[in-house]
Amino acid sequence: MSGVSGVSGDKLSKAEAAEFLGVSPRSVERYSQRGKLHPIYFEGDNGKEAYYRLEELEKLKADTSTPLHVSEVVGGDENDENDKGITYAQTPDSLIIIHDIVNKLLEVVQSTQPKEELKPLVAYEELEKAAEKHWILPTRVVKELIKVKPHGEVYTRGAFRFVKTGKIGAEAGWKVEKVQA
Repeated sequence: MSGVSGVSGDKLSKAEAAEFLGVSPRSVERYSQRGKLHPIYFEGDNGKEAYYRLEELEKLKADTSTPLHVSEVVGGDENDENDKGITYAQTPDSLIIIHDIVNKLLEVVQSTQPKEELKPLVAYEELEKAAEKHWILPTRVVKELIKVKPHGEVYTRGAFRFVKTGKIGAEAGWKVEKVQA
């Protein structure tokens, strides 16, 4: 605590407070933002520096009766659907790691879930509607409906012909026509 005037032994720096609580300095900041800690600022060598009362730190450390909500430690929103109903009594640093791992796992699981397949008759009805209304569909929509990417200037698949007609954004546009038998 050298270089800071007015600091006594009953006040700890942010790093010392973090070590005392067994958390990261960022967690100490989060506790302060949520009103669980109240820093005192002193002028130091590098400008104003935050210090924390030992008495307040001891009280926070001893208060394990209330489990922490994940948003209290990771800075989230307790109304966030990913955080709903999650409470933990572990240390805040482990919560941050757990929260990050869970979110990454959710992303992986969601990215590997198969998209709901269009049933053949639903796709056929959509193509009929597009032909009837003279819609021009982008390549990705045509591919989703017929399960293959159309190519060339005119592409025929089943009862439908797809005629390349300009562009829709960065994709080719395809006019859908029903092939007459």
